Amino acid sequence: MAKKGKDAKMMMDIDHKGQKFCVKLYTSDMVLTDQELIIGQEQEITRPNGEKSKVKVTIDGSKCITESTDANGTETVARELKADGTLVASMSTKGVSCTRTFKKQ
Repeated sequence: MAKKGKDAKMMMDIDHKGQKFCVKLYTSDMVLTDQELIIGQEQEITRPNGEKSKVKVTIDGSKCITESTDANGTETVARELKADGTLVASMSTKGVSCTRTFKKQ
């Protein structure tokens, strides 16, 4: 399963209107998440595995930071759009961190 996730070609669509962000994360054969989030407001979402999570989105300079909390703990994702159109997502939870880069198509 981990190899399949590592090799999957991930795609992300982000639509920003005022205080709302719509984020859709998917592969060529499945939608992983499709959420509408409001900056500064805590909301409950359903994760791809069906679990509920409380999520809050904030803006810090050029970064969009999402903190989500569920029964397994807290996860932080910081997304930053670089000048060349690359989106860098840095994720951390339980002392483990990773970074994923998305290139604009």
